Amino acid sequence: MGRANSNTIDHPEIVGDETIQDEEQATPSTVPNHFSSWTPFFMSVMAFIGGVSAYDGYLVVRTGPIIREFEKNPIGLYLIDCDDGDPDLFLRVKAAGTLLTLTALSVLNRHSRRLASPVALALVVFQGGLLLFLENPFS
Repeated sequence: MGRANSNTIDHPEIVGDETIQDEEQATPSTVPNHFSSWTPFFMSVMAFIGGVSAYDGYLVVRTGPIIREFEKNPIGLYLIDCDDGDPDLFLRVKAAGTLLTLTALSVLNRHSRRLASPVALALVVFQGGLLLFLENPFS
């Protein structure tokens, strides 16, 4: 036996043939599947949530100081009042909340798709309702 065979036996992780055999023997639960049919849907959910939040933020910027008259969220009104009618603090907290939500949803998806699915659905329904309200507030 040559030196190469000795390395194959002693260090199977170094030699490609042994690694392939190990992966073939692994069960599906031990090999992580980083891409599935759920992934494009989940990425669309993330984009939709972020997009609706960005659109809502755009509307706040567009209305400027008169946002106080349109804002229905009592926490949003409180944050605007804390900043003497300037929506800057409100926008920062809103953006931080969106980033926290998207990060938490992403972490949940990595750990348990079974739990992430209903949470993602609930967020899509909520954001969809918000979008409808933003476009037709009194219709």
